[in-house]
This record gives sequence, C-alpha cells and structure tokens, in this order.
Amino acid sequence: MKAMVVVLLVTMVANILMKLIFSKQVNYEKKGEGEFVLFLHGWGSNIKLWQGLMDTVAPKYTALALDMPGFGESNEPKEAWSVDDYVDFVLKFVDLFKPESFVLVGHSFGGRVIIKMLNRDLPFEVKKIILIDAAGIKPKKTIKQKISL
Repeated sequence: MKAMVVVLLVTMVANILMKLIFSKQVNYEKKGEGEFVLFLHGWGSNIKLWQGLMDTVAPKYTALALDMPGFGESNEPKEAWSVDDYVDFVLKFVDLFKPESFVLVGHSFGGRVIIKMLNRDLPFEVKKIILIDAAGIKPKKTIKQKISL
C-alpha cells in the first residue's frame, strides 16, 4: 500500500514539474523498475505504439514513453519545431528522472531524434540504441539503382 502511495506521489510531482518546465501538458507512461528504456514514437504516432513492448520489458526494466509535443495527448508547440527542438525537449524530459543510463528505442522520427541526440554531450550513458525504420538513415542503393544513374 505504501509503495502505491509513493508511486502516485512521484507521478503527481513529475506531472507538476513537467507543467512548470514545459508550460504544457506532456503525456507519458512509466512502467516497471530497473534500468531505463526510453521509447520514442514516429511522426504522427503516439505512445500507444509502444504498449506491448513496454509491458514486455517492464518486469525487468523501467519502460518510459512519451507523446512528443504535437502528438497523442501532449499539447502542440506554439510554433513549428526543428528536430533539435524535439531533442532539447526529450533531454529536459528525461532529466526529470535523473537516469544514469538509458537504452534508447526509436521508430521513424523517434529514431531521427535519437540520432541527433547522440551528437550531443549527454548527462547519461547510452547503453544501446535500437532504431526501427529510423528517419535520417539513407538506405543502401541497389545495383540497379547505381547503374541507372
């Protein structure tokens, strides 16, 4: 019972801090205990994409996913954001949890955010990255494509 109360209080404090820091509603979900695994969705998607994977890793890890601004239940930014703006946002968000390390999982645009993030001096160690159909990675050209140039 005490553990449930503590979890509820931590969640409430995190929500208040996010509203103070970001001046907007940020929808996120945190499940499990252990090393952090951060899931970043693709363009036009939301955290519902990750529900099955979060449930799978939650018995061993802390699964963390958020609706990036303008997606799912998170508020839309007042003006258009660049990829770097999304990277800044994600870094401020994860800093609330003070992780020592992360496993990063990104689909499509979420993968692009991770790629850009890895070019920064990060306040946490990145143990692994998993990119799923990530934007920003050029596919290898086939021989047919090379010849048709």
